[in-house]
Amino acid sequence: MATSIHDPRDKVMLGWAEEVSGGRLRLRVTAEGVARGRFRQEDDGRILAGPAEMAAVLGPVEVIGGRIETFTNSIFGTFDVAKAWRLVRGKPGKHRPQRFPLMAEYIDYIEAEVEIDEAKALALPPKALEKPVLGIWIEGKVLTLDGHHRIWARWQLGFQDFEQIVLPESLVDRIRIAR
Repeated sequence: MATSIHDPRDKVMLGWAEEVSGGRLRLRVTAEGVARGRFRQEDDGRILAGPAEMAAVLGPVEVIGGRIETFTNSIFGTFDVAKAWRLVRGKPGKHRPQRFPLMAEYIDYIEAEVEIDEAKALALPPKALEKPVLGIWIEGKVLTLDGHHRIWARWQLGFQDFEQIVLPESLVDRIRIAR
């Protein structure tokens, strides 16, 4: 089981640690953890734990993980997006994109749940807007994990739908890192 690491000031997730063999911990760090200076990423990709407060939380840490990309949903938890994409790439052709209609209710949800950088979204090249987004079935719903900016931009540009690769619910426990 993973132990999540949050910034004590505002509870933003910075990373998590999980025990591997021999009492060692694998430390995984979110981009926000690096951006806030709680962890430092070396040029060779190694992650170094930051302030002593992290050691106090985790005890002795052997860092064997790396920087990751996550998505946090207020209901379903935090997911390892990079791992989800690796699962898709690991089985080419198994997870095919499905077409979903763009609806105002979904855009309202994205604007409430995700911090959209409008300038970034509208600057995406047309080829990027055609790339499928990534989601997962969870409790009878499809939760989009990656691609919110593309979906939002397509809506703003008048598109009627988008493609999404939807992972089966059986993979939730493999990519969810915190509830």
